[in-house]
Amino acid sequence: MVNKKLFHVTDIGVPHGNGVDSNVRIAKQYRRLGVDVSIISAGDSPCHIAFAGCADLSPDAVKNANNTMLKLGLKIPESLPVSLNSAPRNSKTTQNNAKEDYIYRVKYTDKPAFLLYGPEVLKWVLVFCSRKWVQVEKILSITDIIPDTSCGSQFRSAQHLPIAHFLESEGRLEANSNREDVDVSTIAEIFPNRDKNILVVPPDEYGNCRLVVDKILAAKILAKGKIKIAGINSKALSTCESLTSVVPDKISIWPSSNYLPDTTLTVLNIGTRWKPGTTKTTNKEVIKLSQKFAKEVGKTYKIKV
Repeated sequence: MVNKKLFHVTDIGVPHGNGVDSNVRIAKQYRRLGVDVSIISAGDSPCHIAFAGCADLSPDAVKNANNTMLKLGLKIPESLPVSLNSAPRNSKTTQNNAKEDYIYRVKYTDKPAFLLYGPEVLKWVLVFCSRKWVQVEKILSITDIIPDTSCGSQFRSAQHLPIAHFLESEGRLEANSNREDVDVSTIAEIFPNRDKNILVVPPDEYGNCRLVVDKILAAKILAKGKIKIAGINSKALSTCESLTSVVPDKISIWPSSNYLPDTTLTVLNIGTRWKPGTTKTTNKEVIKLSQKFAKEVGKTYKIKV
C-alpha cells in the first residue's frame, strides 16, 4: 500500500525512450517498500544532481504555502528526505568524477535529510545548503541486509539507495544501520573565494544560463547597470531587477526564480526575453552561450565588480 511519495534525483535513465527502464526499475524497488516515488533524471554531473535536489521556490512562496495550511487548520506536511545519486564508475573527466563509495546521510537542523551516492554530490550539497549546522554520516551497512553499501551491485542506486531512503523517511535508519561520522572540515571546498568567483550551474529549459553568486557580490553586479564577465561574454550584459524589466532580444543578467537553502547565495540568469510573436529563444548569442554553459556546469569564473 503506497503511503508516501519521495524524490529520487539521479544521473541515469530518461523520462521516455531508450533508458527509461532504468527509472522503472528504481521505481519498482520503491514500490516494494510501499513507497511512491518521483524519479528525476537531472543531468550527467554531480553538480546537476545536487542543484536539482537543493533548488526551490522563494522563502516567501514557501511561507505562503505553510500559511495556507495553517489558515485551513491543516497540519503542515513533514519534510521528507531526498535521495541523490551520481556515482559513475571509471569517469574520464574530473567534472563527472564520483568514485564508488558508501551511501551518505546529510542532515541539517531545518532542512530535509539527503541520502546520497557520490562524494562529489556531497560536496555540491554542502555548497548549495551550506557547510554549517550539518551532520554528515557514512551509512556503512544496513543491518545484515546490505553488509556493505559501497559495493555488491553496479546498480546500487536502485538496489541499495531506496532502502536507505525508505528507512530514513520512516525514522528507522539509525536503528537499522551501521554509520560513521564524517568530519565536514576534511571535505574539500569546491566553491572557494565566493567574494570573487561565480559558479556555473545548469541552464534552464528556456536556454537561459544560470550562475550561483554570493548574495553581496550579486547585489554589486546588479547595481552596475552593465557588466562584462571575462571568459563568459565579450559584450557588456545589461543588469536588470527581474525578467520583466529585460528588453526582448537584449542579452541581460537578472535574479533567477531559483532559490537555494544557503541564503547567502543568489542564482542569476543570463539570457533574454523572447521576441514578440515567438515562443522560444531565437537570440543566437544566448543559444551559443547556453550551449557553452551546459558543458561547463560546476566551473567557476573570477569576476571584477
